[in-house]
Amino acid sequence: MKVFCRALLSKPSTGKGFFAHRLAPHLVKLGVELVSNSSTSHDIDLAVSPTKHGPEGGKKYILRLDGVYWGSRNDKRNAPIAKHLEQSDGVVFQSKFCKKSVLAQLPRASKGVYSTIIRNGADPAFYIAIEPMPKKHRYQLIASARWRRNKRLKEAVKTVIRAPIDIGLWVLGDKPDYKVEHPRIEYLGRVPQEELGRYYKGADAMLHLGAYDPCPNAVVECIAAGTPVVCVNSGGTPELVGADNGVVSDADTPFNLKPVDVNKTRPMDRAVVIRDMVELLESNRGSDSSSVSIEKCALSYFKFMKKVCRR
Repeated sequence: MKVFCRALLSKPSTGKGFFAHRLAPHLVKLGVELVSNSSTSHDIDLAVSPTKHGPEGGKKYILRLDGVYWGSRNDKRNAPIAKHLEQSDGVVFQSKFCKKSVLAQLPRASKGVYSTIIRNGADPAFYIAIEPMPKKHRYQLIASARWRRNKRLKEAVKTVIRAPIDIGLWVLGDKPDYKVEHPRIEYLGRVPQEELGRYYKGADAMLHLGAYDPCPNAVVECIAAGTPVVCVNSGGTPELVGADNGVVSDADTPFNLKPVDVNKTRPMDRAVVIRDMVELLESNRGSDSSSVSIEKCALSYFKFMKKVCRR
């Protein structure tokens, strides 16, 4: 099977790029031949996200989707996604929430699409030899994202500050939309990919309060490092966390898949998050890193590509 993936032609700088580069060597181990030129004869075009290119000469076109825009039922930002859905021979949704979101916002374009659900993956073996970053508090949390209001950094910071025990928070990522000076909070900016593992391993847990995320890579990577996650009961993140990889706090109301301004303040019961967060930290639990294995993820992609080729 010959596969062309444009995301592999350049150095990764975003989550989808890093995912493509993690996935590629494991596909090769399964017998996939990755071609570096779209004009070379190939069986599948694999797009890890909708781009301006679309199908590029492969016999089949597989699209990986991570969600939609929620501004309105006719949000123009969804037009390229709808176009790619209609062109696709197969769609990989990153979570059940992701699939429900696309079906709700783009019912016509997604009608009858051949699809599967494959969560993102990371390599647990990568973290084994990594030296954890030293912590300055009894417990250390981490929050990592490309910060926008819907990621709820403000809520995360206030949750940590108001916790009844000594907890610190590392805030990783560009342009944090909420900043305070406090001894418990440390803003680290954009951390090089090769350094991220030290923070993931050094933390006692990740605090991820986003309510709309389909399958956040930062959460996947943290779980792969053996670090549990505190998330809320909305979006696709609870599917990653479940009972084995941390705690899903009932502090939120599950998103109802109706149009919404995702950057407006969304109610959340901070006291419930604090209760669940403290309970998780004091339990000294880890995560099941094998649940997000990139090797298993690649095998699922391989099986799905074979099915698409046979259709």
